[in-house]
Amino acid sequence: FMSFLVLGVALNYGTLVHGWRRGRDDTQTVPVSLEDAEVTVVVTAMDEVNALSASLRENVTALTPLPFLLVPAARSTDGTQALMHAVRDDYPDRVRVVEATGGSKAADLNAVWDHVETPYALVLDADETVGPAFVTRALRILTAQPDIGIVQGRKVPTGTDASRLSRFISAERQHSTWLDHPFDADVLG
Repeated sequence: FMSFLVLGVALNYGTLVHGWRRGRDDTQTVPVSLEDAEVTVVVTAMDEVNALSASLRENVTALTPLPFLLVPAARSTDGTQALMHAVRDDYPDRVRVVEATGGSKAADLNAVWDHVETPYALVLDADETVGPAFVTRALRILTAQPDIGIVQGRKVPTGTDASRLSRFISAERQHSTWLDHPFDADVLG
């Protein structure tokens, strides 16, 4: 038991040290601009009009000039489809809508890959917002290391309620994406 405990504590401290060192090296990369980015932003949603109302237009504006592929589930009944079509009408040169009929998010994504015309795709949930810095950072990683197939962003919750469980989950999610995932990938392979 003591051996496993010592190993667990050592791994936790190892993730902290690795995260600290990695954070210091982030500034030594060549910048990429969104104008040169070959990325299609894919947003899937089913019955998520409230989340989309808060995030979709913000993402389209923040990620100008990237193309968007919106994938509303055919079974949506709350206005998700109408909102996605309205955003397409507002940005007809950058936004396309492909109705999803797969019955699940994974099936819907599999069905729309043929509509992605860029070498990279940014997949967002209905409630996620991102900025240009995330896209350029992810592209630098993907182009510098061609053996990497996916980059997950750091998830930072906004508007969390005051419950203890909510704060704990937010802290755990941040720890996982900021420390555990990079340590597992870089150190443990």
